[in-house]
Amino acid sequence: MKSLSKSRLKSEEFYASKPLPWVKFFRKFIPWQLFRFIVINLKVMKIVAYGHS
Repeated sequence: MKSLSKSRLKSEEFYASKPLPWVKFFRKFIPWQLFRFIVINLKVMKIVAYGHS
């Protein structure tokens, strides 16, 4: 396998941005997680229901 140079490892290609404060807040905010859980489950149910009809 080809080894990566140090300059390529530090390039933007491998850069992961630091989460913003509001992103960190919503990751820990239980009501938001519950809302997203319901929305995602409704989308899955819609896809499954479409597949069974």
